[in-house]
Formats: sequence, structure tokens, C-alpha cells
Amino acid sequence: MSDDSLAFLDSIHIFENLAIGDRRKLASLFIAKSFNAGETIFMKGDEGHGMYLIQSGKVKICAFDQGGNELIFAYLNAGDLLGEIAVLDGLPRSADVVALTQTRTLYLGRADVLAFLKTSPQTCIEIIYDLCRRLRGANAHLEELSFLDVSGRTARNLLSLSVKDGTALYCSITQEELAGIVGASREMVNKVLNSFVDRAYVSIARKRITILAPAALDKIGNYDLVA
Repeated sequence: MSDDSLAFLDSIHIFENLAIGDRRKLASLFIAKSFNAGETIFMKGDEGHGMYLIQSGKVKICAFDQGGNELIFAYLNAGDLLGEIAVLDGLPRSADVVALTQTRTLYLGRADVLAFLKTSPQTCIEIIYDLCRRLRGANAHLEELSFLDVSGRTARNLLSLSVKDGTALYCSITQEELAGIVGASREMVNKVLNSFVDRAYVSIARKRITILAPAALDKIGNYDLVA
């Protein structure tokens, strides 16, 4: 493994508390693997032979019904682990993963993962933290599907996916990708977005949706659960 790859591994929070010797040992086990945009990294039902650490690029975790309709569970970017669930529980992959851009990863086989975790309780704890974070996200997504209509889910996800560029708040996403996250047809999401544009809540230019009225979107995407 190159010094650049080792430096990247050192920057990942899951491994940052490891002794330098342990990080070097772990780094020596990783194998570089790259994927083209649109390439499937693995599919639901595949055996979990190993996990990936994303170095660069963006992937989506998704599932399809028999009609070809897509539901997107999450997007993962540089620094995220990918495929660790099947590695840890020994069961088949639970979803499809597709590279959205040219994506570089560091791959670690299941036997090496398990052997290393037996020697590093701190890494185990950090992975548990990461899995808990994703479980909370999955629970929040389930709540959205249960308690919000398409308009509410669209507003909520626009805010959660948005980033700041100076004073502007925006998200870079296609309407097709947004529909996959929202769990609705592209046509329905397009209708909702056009209504947001008409009310000056957002503006749309190509793949960039600029948030003009975050408070209004927050109100649309809010729900209260009775304790």
C-alpha cells in the first residue's frame, strides 16, 4: 500500500485511535479496487466476502422491486465503510450498491477483517457507533415513509442533503436520484419540486437545487410523534 493510502487510512475516524503499528498492519492488508460510474459493486443476495473503504467517489445503496422501481437507502462518500454488515454477520448482502461516479476503494477480505477486529476492541466500538448512526438514519427514513406525504418527504430530504456554498444552501442531485430517496415516482417528485419553485422555496438549475426558503421546507417536512 502506498504512503498516500496509509495517510488516508490515518484520517478515518474508525481507525484514528489505533497505534501506528496497528494502522500499518491493517493498511498492508487492504487491496485497491476501482469502479466505473454505473458499475455495480455488489448485489443483494451476494456473499459478503469483504468490506470496502471508499477513498473517492460516491455510491448508492438501493433495492428494486419486480417492476424495476428503485428505493435508495443511502448515499456513501469518501471515508465511509461499505459492505461491513454482511462481513460481520456472515449473511448475504442486504442491498445493491452501485457506483454513481468513478469510485476508488480499499478492499479487505472477511477473514482479515474478523482477525483484525479480535485484536482491536477500539475499532469494534467505532464500527458499532457507525452502524448505530446508520440504524438511526434507517429509522428516520421509515418514519418519513410512514408519516409524511411525498411533498413532506421531498422537503425533508432536500434539507438533509443540502450543503452551504458561501451564503447559498443547495444540494447537487438529479430528480431521479431524489425520487429514489423519497420513495416516489420521478413524475410525482417533479410535480412537487415545480410547486416549490412556484412558491419560491427553491430554484432549480440542472443538477443543482438551491434552497431559498429553508424554514418553509422545514415546516412542510416536519411531523410530531405522540409519546
